[in-house]
Amino acid sequence: MAAWNERQEKLRHRFLEVLGVFPERGPVSYEVLDTSYPRTEIQQKYLEFLGPDLVSNYVLDDEPADYSRLRIRYPGGVEGQPVTAYLRTPRGLKGKAPAVLCLHGHVAGCFFGKEWTDVTASELARRGFVTLAPDMFPFGERRDASYDAFEWENGRGSYHFWGERTWFQTLLLRGQTLQGLHVWELQRAIDVLQSLDTVDPTRVGATGMSGGGVNTLWIAAMDGRVACAASCAGVQSYSRLAQARHRVAVWNLAPILTVGDTPDLLGLVAPRPFLGIEGVGDRDFAALYNQEHVYPLAGEAYRRAGAEDRLVQRIHDGGHDYRPEHRALIMEWLERWLKGTR
Repeated sequence: MAAWNERQEKLRHRFLEVLGVFPERGPVSYEVLDTSYPRTEIQQKYLEFLGPDLVSNYVLDDEPADYSRLRIRYPGGVEGQPVTAYLRTPRGLKGKAPAVLCLHGHVAGCFFGKEWTDVTASELARRGFVTLAPDMFPFGERRDASYDAFEWENGRGSYHFWGERTWFQTLLLRGQTLQGLHVWELQRAIDVLQSLDTVDPTRVGATGMSGGGVNTLWIAAMDGRVACAASCAGVQSYSRLAQARHRVAVWNLAPILTVGDTPDLLGLVAPRPFLGIEGVGDRDFAALYNQEHVYPLAGEAYRRAGAEDRLVQRIHDGGHDYRPEHRALIMEWLERWLKGTR
């Protein structure tokens, strides 16, 4: 088992190497910003374009009174580009609470970021979790707003993601990747959570959908401080993606296949609990392909650790979806492993 563990640590180091070189993380502190900030005209138009039924699955305009919500800012991995985030803390805590990183995916036009986790983060806070929902770069408050008009005019909020693509180019020229930046900044987010008096540093989890699900897998694989993870539409085979040559957003691209593939990444999470939720109709995060080619291979690491029950895939009949029933599965998983309600 010692030889296996050494192999896994070397594999983790090699994945980190291909993500790029980033600065050492020193002590971190955050500043509290004005709680609310006005939406731009295009942001508001985009929400109206989507309609209330869809938006209400992600965004909350009215926050409940049973937790506090702070809008905070702390240093990011790109100079001059600090991280903005929502920090939610349940009221009336008795002792240190578990915490969860709530991670958004791609929002058309890069118009929003952390707001797309409002419903999930709010429900977790009501259940007694401290939650941190950062704007991943370059989304939400961190987006390049000079592209807003173009993104809106080309499809009412297009999926060109020009702000993301141009920053991908800039980072690549520096020997870095957006996926590497996201891992570094999520490690910094864990630093923030673990610095809080309200948080039990041994009970930090992560969850997200789509790109947020991808980042959930990556941060769990790269940082052992993540005690439990739940990813919705975030597990994909990089070799399958390379073969299919689909047009995809670029934040999770790096020379990954020079080191390994998704089963190797997922195996690095072992023996910590990981839940993956995928739909049979999802083109890139294909449930049935993962069932046959990803989870069985990753399961070897869990079998070696005697933790077969901690790697679970849940398949649904939809596509690239995030429904209330998926959120319910995630809540149950996080409560089971971070609060001991089994």
